Amino acid sequence: PEEAVGQLLTLGGGQDGMHNHQIIGVVEDSHYVNVKNTVPPMTYVLSAEPKDLSLRWTSIRFKAGASLQGLKDVEQIWLGLAPDLAFKYDWITDLFDSSYRNENQQTDLLNVFTLLATVVTAIGLFGLAAFNTQRRVKEIAVRKILGASTGQLCFMLVNQFSSLVIIANFIALPLAYFLMRDWLDNFIYRINMPYSAFMLSAVFSLVIAYITVMVIAYRAATAKPVDSLHCE
Repeated sequence: PEEAVGQLLTLGGGQDGMHNHQIIGVVEDSHYVNVKNTVPPMTYVLSAEPKDLSLRWTSIRFKAGASLQGLKDVEQIWLGLAPDLAFKYDWITDLFDSSYRNENQQTDLLNVFTLLATVVTAIGLFGLAAFNTQRRVKEIAVRKILGASTGQLCFMLVNQFSSLVIIANFIALPLAYFLMRDWLDNFIYRINMPYSAFMLSAVFSLVIAYITVMVIAYRAATAKPVDSLHCE
């Protein structure tokens, strides 16, 4: 890129004709399009005579808190320079939002379904833990009479679900990896595979499982043995 400095670049066309411009510097690519696409060539032209540059678009940064009066002032300047061209404008934030509208919608849907899946899983695990604990209520009472502490009983009840959660992670994580890889392949400019996210999701699922089951386990472990062993 440094070799281009000082050379001439011909721009323009149409009614305004062609213009030669000397290259005074080269900057890094800026993403003004969706990162699914390669950044096309961009030329920044400095001139005190916009009418000589086939100027059709310009980017303006307003100060924070600027009012609409600033936009009206820009419109008056535009009409003074190019009265035959209608003044049309877009906010850069709106352009970027529209460029990534599909990705934003996918993210919102994914967040909703993730929340629903977490809630449904927790409810199902809660019901399974309650059913399993009810079947072992007399065993828990006997263990408590024989000296088992509340912590030991809770660990016994909670630990039996760890293998189920671990097996579920071994099934889900590879599927999530391949889906994530295929999705990232759609982007020319992309991040590396976030392996830490997979580890965090596995830890999060274990934490949710432990908290859900612990509610049932603690209730069963602190119950009076006589209530579980009495005969009707």
